[in-house]
Amino acid sequence: MSDTSFRRRQGEPEEESYFISMSDMLVGLLFVFIILLVYFAVTFKQKEDYLVGAGEARRRLLEQLEKDIEQKLPGVDISINTETGILRLPEEVLFNSNEFELSDRGREAVSLVAQVLAMRLPCYTRSTNSALIRCNGREEEHKIDTLLVEGHTDRDPIRGDTTGLGNLDLSARRATRTYLALTQAQPGLAILTNGDDVYPTPVLGVAGYGPYRPVLGAGGRPLPETEKARHRRIDLRFIMVTPKSDAAQEAAQMLRSK
Repeated sequence: MSDTSFRRRQGEPEEESYFISMSDMLVGLLFVFIILLVYFAVTFKQKEDYLVGAGEARRRLLEQLEKDIEQKLPGVDISINTETGILRLPEEVLFNSNEFELSDRGREAVSLVAQVLAMRLPCYTRSTNSALIRCNGREEEHKIDTLLVEGHTDRDPIRGDTTGLGNLDLSARRATRTYLALTQAQPGLAILTNGDDVYPTPVLGVAGYGPYRPVLGAGGRPLPETEKARHRRIDLRFIMVTPKSDAAQEAAQMLRSK
């Protein structure tokens, strides 16, 4: 037997061992990949289920608020949009034309709305003073992150305005006056917070959009000029808590440990 043939046979077990090691490694990588795939699929499903549940909780809340407010304010055109999370109060209920101070009727209406909010919201939020305001029913799993008091106007220029910002200013002032009236009628609303364990922040906030978020008609089409009064309104926009990303959760854990 030649030396060359002997060396070839002697090297065969090493080659087989090498290929066995490679196949084991590939099987291991495939196993890790499958585990990661299952993990992300389960995580995605959990977050999807949570978002669906949050949307359903918001829908129930809006429908209950609409029912309660209609009982206290019969004849007032209150409307809700469960897809966008909005409870809408028309201008004519709250303000006189081009005014940002609430009318007498408007102040009374906001006071009644505040009563309803103070009765329903504590079960969807947390309170910094349970003696002042607390949930008297079943605690909801899904919490409110933000409740924005939004002011909106149409595009008609404000008389005497030379800046072009008159409508934006008017909407912000109206939203602020509505916020103040809500919290003066029911001080407990001001201390309701979201469900953040690290930085709990007040739920209630204010925003003024002027004419830049008009009401849309059927099919997303602009409203005709004859219906422009619908643009002038106060919207209460309910934004629910959503699942945090892994990075946000890690940052929150780091803050807790400090």
